[in-house]
Amino acid sequence: MPPHPVFKAGNTALITGAASGIGLAVAQLCRKHGMNLALVDNNSQNLDQAKKSLAADRAGEVQIEGYCMDVSKIEEWKDLREKV
Repeated sequence: MPPHPVFKAGNTALITGAASGIGLAVAQLCRKHGMNLALVDNNSQNLDQAKKSLAADRAGEVQIEGYCMDVSKIEEWKDLREKV
């Protein structure tokens, strides 16, 4: 069965809660399909670790950026919009 069309190599996935749990699992799946990743989490240490582990086996193939923010604050979303 082919992957869902949303999983398209070269597209960028913005994933919240990306440092652990379901968010990290989604990031791993997107990376597997060659997608660039914009990882968002409120824990900078866990986010850095997740970014390193995701980049380890796909170095140079995908772009992975991490953004530490509180997703409940609209101003932080506005700032993120300018960065991504």
